[in-house]
Amino acid sequence: ERYREVRVLEPDRADARLGEVKALFALGGPRGDEARGLAEELLALAPENVDALVAAAKGRAAAGDAAGALVALQRAQTRAPGRADLHKLQGDVALKVGDKAGALAAYRSALELDRGYIQVWLDLGRLHEDKEAWRDAQDAYERALDALPTFHEAGLALADLLRRSGRHRQAVVRLAEMLEQDPYDLLALLLLGRTLLDDKRDAQALEAFQRALKFDPDQVEALFQLGVALARLHRYDEAVQAWGKVTRIDPASAFAQAARAHARTAVDLQHIFASD
Repeated sequence: ERYREVRVLEPDRADARLGEVKALFALGGPRGDEARGLAEELLALAPENVDALVAAAKGRAAAGDAAGALVALQRAQTRAPGRADLHKLQGDVALKVGDKAGALAAYRSALELDRGYIQVWLDLGRLHEDKEAWRDAQDAYERALDALPTFHEAGLALADLLRRSGRHRQAVVRLAEMLEQDPYDLLALLLLGRTLLDDKRDAQALEAFQRALKFDPDQVEALFQLGVALARLHRYDEAVQAWGKVTRIDPASAFAQAARAHARTAVDLQHIFASD
């Protein structure tokens, strides 16, 4: 509101407009729509201002105008060639329209300027993972963690990569280290449970999901996976109860749909074992 007051009093002050635009983008939602219009006004007022170009690029990208966003970014890069964040934003825009090769090139350019840009290492790792380039993805996540060992997203991404590529024991070690630092890390607990299931360590997986549910008894994924672990241990009544709770808490979710199918199978298995 203060930025808006200054803009009304001094409509030609670019810095006040820029502050207002940044604040509105941060608020998001309908205020983000307002920010896009103001960003274009700001650019008309200060066409050579790099931050104005960046604001316009963000607004255009949010509105689906990727080409317009890239034009603004290219102009900004010409004026500030040493800013890694401009290449990061260029990569984000390219990724939004499905240009993974363009995103990869932009992220690499950002890292040439700033080797410690942890978010770019994370984004780069995800791109490599999409291509199942496991080694390159692992290297990117490890680079992010080298720069910031407490980078939670990168730690989870690395552990999940290890799980997906079949290196379950390494993933468990990584997640155990994370849980030593924060025993209440729900995302790490869920991933630990999934990894243990993948490694056929069903009883230990059950413990992980039970622990997660102590922190959040209505956590839908934890309940669903709890049911999976119980069913593998032939505890079908309890599995059906867990899946039933999933369908009550979030009936329209993908977990609920899967829970219904799993519950039908579990009931059939109950009858089979009962007849034996």
